[in-house]
Amino acid sequence: MYERRICLLRDKMNEFDALLMASSMNIGYFTGFFPGFQSLLFVPRDDEVVLFLSRADASLAEETCRFRVEVVGKEGYVEKLKVLLKEDVKKVGVEESLEAGMFSRLKREFPSVSFDFFGGLWDIRSVKSDEEIKAIRKSIEIAEAGLRAAVESISVGVRECDVAAEAEYEMRRLGAESFPFETIVASGSRGASPHATCSKRKIRRGDAVVIDLGARYEHYCSDITRTVIVGRNDKMEKALSLVIKAQEAALSMVKSEVSCSELDLAARKVLEREGYEKYFLHSLGHGIGLEVHEPPSISSTNKANIREKMVFTIEPGVYMHGVGGVRVEDTVVTEKKKGKVLTKLPKEFFV
Repeated sequence: MYERRICLLRDKMNEFDALLMASSMNIGYFTGFFPGFQSLLFVPRDDEVVLFLSRADASLAEETCRFRVEVVGKEGYVEKLKVLLKEDVKKVGVEESLEAGMFSRLKREFPSVSFDFFGGLWDIRSVKSDEEIKAIRKSIEIAEAGLRAAVESISVGVRECDVAAEAEYEMRRLGAESFPFETIVASGSRGASPHATCSKRKIRRGDAVVIDLGARYEHYCSDITRTVIVGRNDKMEKALSLVIKAQEAALSMVKSEVSCSELDLAARKVLEREGYEKYFLHSLGHGIGLEVHEPPSISSTNKANIREKMVFTIEPGVYMHGVGGVRVEDTVVTEKKKGKVLTKLPKEFFV
């Protein structure tokens, strides 16, 4: 699998003689090892792939990395690279996460080498393999169990942070390695902020409670949102019904070669007809995989087309300042002629 990914990478190198990667997620994707400390992956066009890392990561890397591992000691990364950046290496591509200090030092230490940013990594990572989709499915299964536990814990007088704790305990119990972002439980007027996390506020009758959470399983992320109506709230129930219709409009259009902006527009049109579009404060969705936010961006400004086996969220929302908010978020994978929703939970919850 990792050898195949390196081959795909080399096919996209074009004018570059070698590539350098520094982010843990990119290194893990191409080697099978996710470093905990600063590391560099060197991928030449025709020669051996080498992972440079600290001694603290060495023993685990030797067990899991599919390629040659070099421990970096006092001599540092640049000294190690001097052996590899031979005379025939004229242009090296670097990923955008390479820190500015390292980038500047490389240019200074190797004046005969041209260093430039390489943008082809996401062309590979954004299209998921069957193995990746399987891991994402399991991550979603864990997250859905966590969300059910959260819903079951909700009642008048319960604190948001206690609801979040129930969800996180259940996800850990079912095998979540970690959480890709801080669990959001936002009730009442706090729900009008899309990223409100959770607080000690006690849930009240009539609240709309936005729950947004995810799990990480075998390094792959999930991200799901549901809104729970506590008792009755006609205004928020109407908003929730519109958000569900907006999401369904976008989901019905998902297939290969449809543009990201078309999906975003389809959802906005539903809200616009009822005068709610002004309350939709963010883009419609985002790719998901090793990172919880990755390409493609499902936004009005992204004219790129969806490709088969891309996995992304569709999450319209309505946020009314001082009143509250609602959001529904599901994950979909693109198949040849349609999108398949991977999340299974009901769209509405009332307690």
